[in-house]
Amino acid sequence: MALRRRPNEEGTLKLLEVNASMTGSLSFQDPVNLQINGQFEGTLDSKGTLVIGEKAIVKATIRGESISIAGQIEGTVTASRRLELLPTARVVG
Repeated sequence: MALRRRPNEEGTLKLLEVNASMTGSLSFQDPVNLQINGQFEGTLDSKGTLVIGEKAIVKATIRGESISIAGQIEGTVTASRRLELLPTARVVG
């Protein structure tokens, strides 16, 4: 798991990139840009942008603001602002 800061027009952008296998519940109170590239099972509540990478395998209930899916998801996905399914996305829910 890596936390990187990249500058943007608003100052600092938080990016959390997960390349591991995780089980449980993740909840973010502050906006964070999260990218999952590995496996995740459980529940995920995020603010900011959530990216499910092309090689990711996720079995979860997901709630977020902006969600972009390129990998595999099994579960319920709810986006309050934007949901993007890329050509490589596989969603069962």
